Amino acid sequence: MKRREILASLGALGLPSAFALALAQEKKEEEGFVPLFNGKDLTGFIPFLPGGDPAKTWQVRDGMIVCSGRPHGYLRTEREFSNFILRFEYRMMEPGNSGVFLMVLPDKIWPQGIEFQLLFTEVGRIFGVAGGKVDATPVLQRPSKLREWNTYEIIHYNGFVATCVNGHVVAIGANAEPRKGYIIFQSEGAEIHFRNIRIREL
Repeated sequence: MKRREILASLGALGLPSAFALALAQEKKEEEGFVPLFNGKDLTGFIPFLPGGDPAKTWQVRDGMIVCSGRPHGYLRTEREFSNFILRFEYRMMEPGNSGVFLMVLPDKIWPQGIEFQLLFTEVGRIFGVAGGKVDATPVLQRPSKLREWNTYEIIHYNGFVATCVNGHVVAIGANAEPRKGYIIFQSEGAEIHFRNIRIREL
């Protein structure tokens, strides 16, 4: 998506101009980012796997979080976040499904919130789940690479959201609800790996 297209789309959604410009420039600076994952263990996260063994589904190996995808559930942060930029790398080891949520109610199989899709065929799509709401654009598909590392960025600012995949803006949205909650990484049937998870609060 080109700069002028991004600005036009964001303007139509009423996105604050300063945030729109920052997004359009696709800045890569790491200043202000802190790690959510220490690369050694799951400190700072809480697994939720009804009927499952977290130790079999979520493991740390070689500086990455390895999710087996089975059973369905998720790994959530211990604390809540509001406005932020979240960056991480992931690789899907088989064609399948996963996602990242900004959500407000923990410990439900389908938590209320906003999902940022990692499904292999529509990476980057934004939509509400279990009562969560967002007015989002259709995803501009930038196919992710199977069994290779991909970069993923989620931006949330006062109800405005965006996803960037491998350096490209692929979806934007407005009027997101809820606007504060836990961040979760989903186990949904496919093996997926995460690393370099870091966040900058805005």
